[in-house]
Amino acid sequence: MTERHEEIEETTPFENNARNAMSAWMSLQLPMFSLMTELNGRLIHEAMKANSEFIALCGERIEHGLVCSQRMMRCRSVREMLDANAEFLRGHQERTRIEIRTISRINKSVADQTLAAVRSSIDDNDQAAMRH
Repeated sequence: MTERHEEIEETTPFENNARNAMSAWMSLQLPMFSLMTELNGRLIHEAMKANSEFIALCGERIEHGLVCSQRMMRCRSVREMLDANAEFLRGHQERTRIEIRTISRINKSVADQTLAAVRSSIDDNDQAAMRH
């Protein structure tokens, strides 16, 4: 029994107040920490999706550039080269439009999910505050 008393340290009122204050502060921060953890997870997931889209678009660009180069090498006249170049530029312009739409869609998705998570957290905190 004496060993048990030696393990338990006596605390001063100041230490108790400090522990209570720290516990209260941590309980206030827990909802924000939970929200930030959720948002970080979602942002990382969306960043991975955006990177995958970007890599796919880069691969398409490289492939299209190679096809265009091969076509230009087969050209026998200046007119054929101009036509091939015009076709390349039209295709490049269309792919750029598609890329902008894709990036805009991803950004909108990230913004919508972030807003939904923040609203959900605020609603949860409001309900918890009303219960207390």
